[in-house]
Amino acid sequence: MICNMKAFLTLIITVFIVSTGKSQIDTVTSFTTVIKPNHNISLENALYDEGSHMTYDSSYTMINLNGAAFSIDYINQDGGTNFDGYPSGSIGGVRKGGTYYPGNYSACGMPLQLQNLEHDFRLKWKTFQINADDVDDKWWATINVIFDIGDSNLFPVETERDYDLVIQFERYEQDALTDNPNTGGPYWWFARENNGDLKPFSLMIEGVEYKWAIRYKFFNYGAGNPNAHKNNKVHIKFIPIDNNHIPLELDHPLKRFVDATVDYLQYVNLPATELNLANQKVADPNLWVKTVSAGYEVYSGNSTLGQDYFYTIMDDIVPDAPTNLTLTPLGNSNILNWDIHPTDNYESYTVYRSENGGQFTKLDSLVYTNTYEDPTIVNGVDYEYYITVLDRSFNESSPSNTVNTITLSINRHSNNKFSIYPNPTSSHVKLVGEMEALGDISIYNNFGQNITELSKISKLSNNMIIIDLSKLDAGLYYIKTKTTANKVCKQ
Repeated sequence: MICNMKAFLTLIITVFIVSTGKSQIDTVTSFTTVIKPNHNISLENALYDEGSHMTYDSSYTMINLNGAAFSIDYINQDGGTNFDGYPSGSIGGVRKGGTYYPGNYSACGMPLQLQNLEHDFRLKWKTFQINADDVDDKWWATINVIFDIGDSNLFPVETERDYDLVIQFERYEQDALTDNPNTGGPYWWFARENNGDLKPFSLMIEGVEYKWAIRYKFFNYGAGNPNAHKNNKVHIKFIPIDNNHIPLELDHPLKRFVDATVDYLQYVNLPATELNLANQKVADPNLWVKTVSAGYEVYSGNSTLGQDYFYTIMDDIVPDAPTNLTLTPLGNSNILNWDIHPTDNYESYTVYRSENGGQFTKLDSLVYTNTYEDPTIVNGVDYEYYITVLDRSFNESSPSNTVNTITLSINRHSNNKFSIYPNPTSSHVKLVGEMEALGDISIYNNFGQNITELSKISKLSNNMIIIDLSKLDAGLYYIKTKTTANKVCKQ
């Protein structure tokens, strides 16, 4: 299993280096097949003996790259519409032949206690379906997270799974998203706003928002019913609000979903008994995450279902800084633009601002596109900006280049306390003036970018400084000191 982004990138490179030989397609011929024992990657097919064949690429490179990826030709043999099985791929602990094998933490991040779950633990999942849109095709694509209160190295016991989390990706039809009353058996409520509208859980992927409804499910089985142990359980499911608008992939921390199950309790109108149960069970910090499975709940029809990839990743690698930040005035606003970040897993950008050379502070941390408008500027104040990028594990990059409104407000600095010559210049300029006026020198180009590091500044005396501009291209530049600013033309 891939445990960090660097390893992931290395594997991608390896794919292109390795010979493009034929794929090694194997068939799953048992309920559970461990395809990478030391990383605890397994495939499960409850329908292996009912004509629904599951296959996977068994080459070492493909398993490393795609994790628990599979394809299943689902055939509903009994013709009914009841739940048939959950063909799936799993990461983490697995039981085979009556023996339980715990997950390899260094490879897949599990077993992991909830109190130690951080944003660096991400789920990467992409599904596919072929000929799965007939009227009789009924299936759900879901991720199931197995929590357990028992010892980290023991098999999760069904009766001890008091908190379940399911992430639904897509299904054959849109869920009605309605509450279900307690009439015995399962019953549930959705998280809602005060006006009764659904309270959406949102994820942003490359600037596009996707929304899920969060459903809290409880159980009321009579004494003696084999499912009566579920009466002490809270089952929470994330269901797409718009089944026609789902992401192409999931690449997000499990912690975001776990935290949401706690945060959204305030939006569920639960009776006292159910609320007390939820407060006890939901995201208990002592619970262990032992296994994460992804696959399909299948009911009827005939189709090909599969996963392009499914694996976990532990990512603490800081992304590269954004590049080419520029500033443009527009009315009473400053407009920032920068290059789209090349990584495919960026979460958002953060904008930082400084006023009159003061300390930088966070202006906005929820920017999802490569442009930003600052409408809060005040006349007579010089502003400086830089941005950073967060990846989906919330690792923050180093700052971009800085841009400054000093290039836009030269006329406000008319009380020059120094002289600058020669101007225009082909190489060097001299600044002559009071000691105070020559402090904190910085140089900006016509886009407002700080390019001081491209010039050499030398102090000849207390009232004279020489600046080497020979490495700069011809054009207009701005030299800013502690008290004033001047234009310089580089020939």
